[in-house]
Amino acid sequence: MSINHLAAQLPDSPAKRRKPKRVISRNHFIRIGRLTPRQDEVMKHIAKGMTQGDVAELLKVRPAVINHHMLNIRITYGAKTTAEAVAMWAGEQSAKSNGNPPESKV
Repeated sequence: MSINHLAAQLPDSPAKRRKPKRVISRNHFIRIGRLTPRQDEVMKHIAKGMTQGDVAELLKVRPAVINHHMLNIRITYGAKTTAEAVAMWAGEQSAKSNGNPPESKV
């Protein structure tokens, strides 16, 4: 038996008091809807190949603001990486220009 297993059997042990870790899938946070106009503007520049620092300088905001926008964009699209979010955004833009509504995440 491991020491943690034995400790868990003791009354009022720290092992028993520990709260279980909260496990949430990334899909839990996917927001229904589209990007805000500012997020769309950020994505336009990122898709052109600009760095987050360059976009921050261009939009006259701190780099942390752009980083936060990118986090929210990835959450909105359910993307793990910025590249994945850019690909989803580009597909959405292509669908808009063709007159097709983008697919819903519901």
